[in-house]
Amino acid sequence: MKTPPRSSRAPFLKSISFRKTVEGDDYPFSIPLFSSDFDQRFLKPVSIFVGENGAGKSTLLEAIALHCGFNAEGGSRDHQTHGRTDVDPVLSCLRLSWLPRVTTGFFFRAESFFAFSNYIDDVSAGRGVEAYTLRGGRSLHHQSHGEAFLALFSKRLGGRGLYIFDEPEAALSPARQMSFLSILRRMELTTQCQIIMATHSPILMSYPFGELFSFENTGELRDISFKATEHWKLYGRFLANPETFHEALFGDDD
Repeated sequence: MKTPPRSSRAPFLKSISFRKTVEGDDYPFSIPLFSSDFDQRFLKPVSIFVGENGAGKSTLLEAIALHCGFNAEGGSRDHQTHGRTDVDPVLSCLRLSWLPRVTTGFFFRAESFFAFSNYIDDVSAGRGVEAYTLRGGRSLHHQSHGEAFLALFSKRLGGRGLYIFDEPEAALSPARQMSFLSILRRMELTTQCQIIMATHSPILMSYPFGELFSFENTGELRDISFKATEHWKLYGRFLANPETFHEALFGDDD
């Protein structure tokens, strides 16, 4: 297969810029990330967002997805079921810089995967072989969450486009998270897939070929290594000595 010229390889979305043009600090501008201006460049095909709950990771992913024309509840540009969302105020303040611009891809959110599975079943009804291709062989509802996630990732995704994942580890066991790392690598090696992902999983944030950005409580976005994240440090301390944590958490329950 002929290698595409470098100018047409991922990352296609080169950078995002946020300029706060709205007065006040009502949600979502109460989130530290959106309280002031920021710029972020994407230098690699795989970018991973890490940080505490409420730091703005999911809000930024949804805003990027909406800018791309994806469904706010998850899906591609074909799955148009969303109306106004809580992140709409961010959209007017966010600018995306492309080279080249791509209009295909997928937005995955664990919290709305059930609704997306319903959509897939509905649009696939009566389409025979075509439906099975769309669903990776059988209805997503007829598989465990982990099976359905991996079926979607491995069968449905992979063409040229931008792929946005919001906490894909939600229904994946540690072993299946490792399988997902292999899927990410296969997608990246096509040179035609750009992936932006938010995760709390130390396994997924350890992906060695991507760039990792930490969402700080101050609103700062900074580069970070996975072993420097608070997630990695906390998991490491807990696994090394869980009894100490249990004592601190439950010591007064006796």
